[in-house]
Formats: sequence, structure tokens, C-alpha cells
Amino acid sequence: MAHDPTTQPHRPSTENAVVNEETTGAVIIGDVEKVPRTTGFFEMIAVAFNLLSSWLTVASTLILGLSHGGSVTVLYGLIVVLFVYGAVALSLAEMAARYTTAGGQYHWTALLAPEGKKRGLSYCCGSINAIGRVAMIATAHIIVAQLVLAMVAFHVPTYQIERWHTFMLYQANNVVTALYNLLLLSRAPWTHNIGFLISLGAVFIISTVCLAVTQPKQSSHAVWHDFINNTGWDSNGLVFLLGLINPIYGFGGLDGAIHLGEDCFEPAKAVPRAIVNSLVVGFITTFFFAISMLYCVGDLEAALKSRTGVPIYEVWFQATGSGAAATVFMTMMLLALFITSIGSVQSGSRLTWSFARDDAMFLSAYVKRTDKRLGVPGWAILFNGFWLSVLGCVHLVSSSAFNVFIGTAMLTELISFCFPAALLLWQRRDQKYLPTHSPFYLGKFGWLVNAVVVGWTAFALVIFSLPVGRPVSGGSMSM
Repeated sequence: MAHDPTTQPHRPSTENAVVNEETTGAVIIGDVEKVPRTTGFFEMIAVAFNLLSSWLTVASTLILGLSHGGSVTVLYGLIVVLFVYGAVALSLAEMAARYTTAGGQYHWTALLAPEGKKRGLSYCCGSINAIGRVAMIATAHIIVAQLVLAMVAFHVPTYQIERWHTFMLYQANNVVTALYNLLLLSRAPWTHNIGFLISLGAVFIISTVCLAVTQPKQSSHAVWHDFINNTGWDSNGLVFLLGLINPIYGFGGLDGAIHLGEDCFEPAKAVPRAIVNSLVVGFITTFFFAISMLYCVGDLEAALKSRTGVPIYEVWFQATGSGAAATVFMTMMLLALFITSIGSVQSGSRLTWSFARDDAMFLSAYVKRTDKRLGVPGWAILFNGFWLSVLGCVHLVSSSAFNVFIGTAMLTELISFCFPAALLLWQRRDQKYLPTHSPFYLGKFGWLVNAVVVGWTAFALVIFSLPVGRPVSGGSMSM
């Protein structure tokens, strides 16, 4: 596992830290397997935005989340999330500006942890981060499958969605995205740019068209003031907090760009900027989209009971009065999410590859290898693909068990963000660990930023462990 970079310099791990002037930053690399740098600055911003998929996530959960506070929770919740995850983004960006490495949080943990605790803490952080990354990839795969089947169900009234249909499409997407990463992505990093442009175009077109044609619209009072509590909980404050889980999912993947730090040029500049810019653009697009959709929501009951299984599809159909228009919107959403799943596979494979380089997992001798011809960690891509395939089989047997696993993504990612933030506070933000000559050096403000990350993580672990509704059942648990 990773250790202090000042000791045992010949081991292939974070112990072998050097400053690489070529990349304009302190990059934790050394005598280890590497990949060619093929990703430019704009591609990094694009892939970071795609991996967040903020507005796409909110589109997927918007109607379901309305029972937990209504539009008040969606809109004001997004503002709360911006504050909290703004702190997360700044905390990650500060460390990424000093140490850009595919291992990200667990390498930083190894650097910051007290002597004697480095192995254990960094291994825990890396394992939790890896689980969260796999859960996020699985989430992207399953949503892609559900969107395809929703369009079939919408246009073929006799078609009935079966679980094995979802399973087959999930596995197909798993294979296609893995092959794309193996064979094409290193030669076509502009794929992320296409996804970025599709996503931006989709949110603008969908929001504008719906606002233009929907009649009648919801009143401003209903959108900005009405609070809906159908949860069974007596406290509206608690319902608001529980409802935050929906907008939070749109910002949980902030570390995606970090794990691509060894793929990009000038990572000490590109990675932190990608983290912060993706959050800002993600919030603006999501807030705009959410406001637009909340004014256009019609029959909530019909949306929730839609035979497509995708409530936002019914909302778009009601808003436009056109099945063709709603399907075009769904197609744009599908294309954006498909490219997101490609980026998720890429980011997740780099984390697994880094973990293997540090001999922190079984089959490390194979998984850490880089294919010199293809320029990618092929075994890491296949390793993750295998476990994603297993998760698909879990869905076939029990969709509830599968949903429990992917539901851990937000908290596992948040815990991995907390490790370096907490250890920076433990080290009293010693400047020897920080990028003092970078614009991302937070100075004294960093104390507040790191404290917010740690405090929010502790709070989230408690609040999101509560059931989202009463009476309590297996289906009403948050996680």
C-alpha cells in the first residue's frame, strides 16, 4: 500500500514521489506503469462535467423527490448542495494542485496520515473509493438500459418491461463501454467533448421548449413556496434534509477528474480547474433545468405510474403534448448518459489500476499492467468490467439488492473525500503538504473548507441512514 513519499524510494507506489516539471506540478509518479498523456484541458473539463451528470441525475430523480418536500427541497436543496459540495470541490482541488495522481484520495491519505497509520488508513480510503466508483459506473449502466426500454415501452403499448431485458441491455452497455475504453478512447479523447456539448445542448433545448409550449404552468407560489410532505414524518425540517439525497447524487462524482490526472497534460493546472468548473457549470445547468421542469410539471400521479418506469418521460410528454418531442428529449438524455458511462469506466479503471500498482489488491501483478500498444491499463478495465458484470447478475436475481449497492455510491464517495480533509486538519494544514504557489492554495480559508467537508460527512452518515418514509419498510430506507 502507499506510504510516505520520502521513504523507501524504490517501491512502485506513492513512496516513489517526484516533482515532474514536464507536467507543471508535483505529481506522485515514479518507477511505475504509466499511460500516455492524451487528454487536454478542455477534455478534462468536459469529462469532469460528464462524470457529474448533475442535471441528468436530477432529471432521473426529480419526480420521485417531490414527495420529500416538493419543489422547495429540489430548488433550495440545490443551493445547500452547492455550498457543501463547493467545499468538497475546493478541498479536492487544493490537493490535486499539489499531488496529481490516479490514486487521488487514498494517495493523499498515505501522505497525510500519522506514521504507523499510513497503510491502514490509505487502504481503507482506497477500498471505499473503489467501491463508490464501481457503484457509480453500475448506476450509469443501469440508467442507460432503463432509458432504452422506456422508449420501447412508450411506443409499443403491448410491450412489458421485464427484469431480464434490463439485465441484457446493462451487460451490453458494460461490454461496449469497456471495448470503447480499450480500443478507441485513448485515440479519441474528444469523445468527452461531444458528450459535454450534447449535454449542454440537451438541457437548453429541453428546458426552453418545455417552458415555451407548456400550458398551463405551475404558479410561482407552488414552485418556490409550497412544501409537500408525503413521507409520514412529522418534521418538515427532517423531510427537507432527507430530500437532499436526490440533488446530492448529481454532485457525488467530483473526484472523477482526479483519477485521470495521469492521462492529461499539465495536470496540476487542469485537474483542479476541471473539478471547480464542473461544479459551477453543473450547478448552473441543473438549477436552470430544475426550475424549468418544476414550472412544467403536470399530472404527478400519472408521471409516477408511467409504464415506462421513467417519470420525466411522462412529464415531457405532458409538457409538449408530443410523443415525438418527448422521445427526442429522451434520446439526447440517453446519448449524454452513454458518454458519461464511457468516462465513468475510464475514471474507475484508473483508480483500480493505481490500487494495483501499489499491490493493494489480488491479481495486482496483472491488473497494474499497461498495454503499450493501446496505451491503456487494459487489465484494470477488464477487471472492473468483470465485477460490473457480476453486479448485473445481482440485478437479475434481486433488483433490491442491486439498488442497495448502487445506493452506497454517494456516501462511499463522500467518505473518501473526508479522509484527506480530516488529515489536513490533523496536520494543522502544514504548508509542506499544500500547493502554496498555486491559485488553488486556500490559506486560512482552507480550515473552514476542510471542516465543512468533515462535518458534512459525519452529518450525512447519520441523516441518510434514516428511512425516507414512515412506516418503515425495506423500500423506505435511504441507503
